[in-house]
Amino acid sequence: HALSEQKKSRQAGTDPVVLVHLGIREDAPILVTLDVSNVGAGAAKNVVVSFDEGQIRDLYNAKKIISDLSALKQPIKVLPQDSKVSYSLHKTTELLRDPILPEIFVEVAYEDVDGGHYKSQQSINILEMKHRSIHKLPLAKMADDLAMIEKSLGKLSSQSHHFFVVTQDLEAFRDER
Repeated sequence: HALSEQKKSRQAGTDPVVLVHLGIREDAPILVTLDVSNVGAGAAKNVVVSFDEGQIRDLYNAKKIISDLSALKQPIKVLPQDSKVSYSLHKTTELLRDPILPEIFVEVAYEDVDGGHYKSQQSINILEMKHRSIHKLPLAKMADDLAMIEKSLGKLSSQSHHFFVVTQDLEAFRDER
């Protein structure tokens, strides 16, 4: 009996634990991701994440999310310990705009390296993001603002007018022209 307890204890120390949760991209902190993370002590194999396909398709078609998560049919072959796979959902501001994204239910199935099977039901609530400190980097904000200005000017310049967004001293700009 003591040997079987030791074996169970050793196995528990190497079991993978796969969680699905919200995250943010480091290079674009305004972008919310759906992360599949292995927080356990061992590698996970054949990780399958399943969603209510109708709910996900409706959210995707309504442009509430930018990735069609219902298309995730291929399992993640190996998810090493302390690693994750991320899927882009949308900008935080879009996800928290009314109507707010409903709770998403997820089923996760995977194996450990010895072939043991695991399955769990999890849920994701976008309201968790409401209280996180997600600040748009100043350069990212400026880039978005300039892109919006450029788009607006593009509509006007088609009427044979030329507009410039000047990001330097006006005298220097005139000298360059």
